[in-house]
Amino acid sequence: MATLPNNYRVYGNVTIEKLLEVLSAEPAIDTLAEMYQSFYESVEVMGKGCLTQKHMETFIESAQSALDDYKERVKGAPRRLKT
Repeated sequence: MATLPNNYRVYGNVTIEKLLEVLSAEPAIDTLAEMYQSFYESVEVMGKGCLTQKHMETFIESAQSALDDYKERVKGAPRRLKT
């Protein structure tokens, strides 16, 4: 993949930061799935090395939080009986 010009990297970093912000705050699981897809596609376009250490830490924290929230919702959901 070719290296992107610097101004694209700046726009990409702003995009990644906004996506990370939404990933850490979005409670709706269907919307969250779309945001993860957007994040993945943004990183794929930006290429190797586009994420800073802070980006990676924020992503990991957001993903862990989303998984923990989901786990709590599943634990609290009423169990369905097999029929």
